[in-house]
Amino acid sequence: GDWSSDVCSSDLSASLDPKNANVLFNLALNYVAQRDFNTANKILDQGLVAEPQSFGLRGIKAALAIISNGDVGFAENQLSFLPPEYDPDGYVTSARVWVLTLQRKFADALQVAQQFRGETLKYPDFGLWPKASLEGRLYRYQDDKMKAQAAFERARTVAEQLVGDAPNDPGRHAAL
Repeated sequence: GDWSSDVCSSDLSASLDPKNANVLFNLALNYVAQRDFNTANKILDQGLVAEPQSFGLRGIKAALAIISNGDVGFAENQLSFLPPEYDPDGYVTSARVWVLTLQRKFADALQVAQQFRGETLKYPDFGLWPKASLEGRLYRYQDDKMKAQAAFERARTVAEQLVGDAPNDPGRHAAL
């Protein structure tokens, strides 16, 4: 579709309900897609005033800091605002691992991943993803090929099950 009409309808929605964090989240995503990072940041700030504990708003703001100017420290700071026990489906764990990986703190990232209790984590672009796949990558970054291979084998088993559970889900095929 036409991005400008999507933004206009989102702008209208935000003007009608300026404290609705979901509307502001979607509006900010439209501006991110257009690479208008300054406007997206202002909208995210407005959303955080309305809903200070929103992981979605903080997550996009953190990712935006990284993609717009490489500010990994700001992203780490945004994650620190979230309570330690808050982790819907592994989104926070995957975000923390991503930030630590960008900082080349692979052992710390691996520890964060391993502390997550589930076998799958959710990623914004893919959906469910095997935790063992993440562990395998982190072992590879540390040049531990044997542990990486073992983790990838575990990941394949989990990914095959994910595809079997939802064969029409492209994110699950990507995980496999």
